Amino acid sequence: MFFSTPIVELPKITAPTAAEICAKSKPSVEGKALLKPDMTPGAYLNELEKNKMSVDSVHFLAHGLPEKDAICWAAQSCRLVTPKLSVPELNVLTCLEAWLKNPIPDLLGSISASLGKVDFTGPGSWAGQAALWLTVPGMPIIPPFPGVPVVALVASAVIGAILLAAGLKVGLPMPAIPKPRLELPMLPLPPEMLLALKAPKLPGLPELPVLDQPKLWKLLFPFIDLGKGVGFGTIKCC
Repeated sequence: MFFSTPIVELPKITAPTAAEICAKSKPSVEGKALLKPDMTPGAYLNELEKNKMSVDSVHFLAHGLPEKDAICWAAQSCRLVTPKLSVPELNVLTCLEAWLKNPIPDLLGSISASLGKVDFTGPGSWAGQAALWLTVPGMPIIPPFPGVPVVALVASAVIGAILLAAGLKVGLPMPAIPKPRLELPMLPLPPEMLLALKAPKLPGLPELPVLDQPKLWKLLFPFIDLGKGVGFGTIKCC
């Protein structure tokens, strides 16, 4: 006899319908086909899980959770792979966890300083960047991403952190020292290039490849489960 998985709503996801979240999370064609009118977030997440739509589940949670809770999820996911983080990435994570417990400007400044020592190839750096995009909406991030709201940037950074953490779980540890940054050219530069070099530099949003979602279910499930725990309120960062 087969038993269906019970549908449970996550209290922290307050959107009345799954469609409202999907408008932001933009599920795959397969994931979108599972969406029905007036479906609740819990019912849709249940359908995603039954069909092993792993990446769609990550996107849905990242866009459905309140921003700070989504960042907490990213931090908890980084903790699953701490033995494989580089020291600079671990420093970002430590600063982020301190800020999640006590969100004061000084600790946010510590995150910003620690991000200057990473190359954004690990999950900790993206989780830390998500915090900056959440709490400093006035920083000059609009030119690199015209028309992208801050909440979408936060969710994208969280998704990048989750997927990079999952990749680290089965991959090699990060190099102890981040990849060297590109050296600036020593030739005289035109004025417009000098102005561009003086402008604040922000990482580009992580590129998310199209993948076989069911094959990734086993890998991503522990991270999705963490996100659900944050959504339930049983996993906290404060």
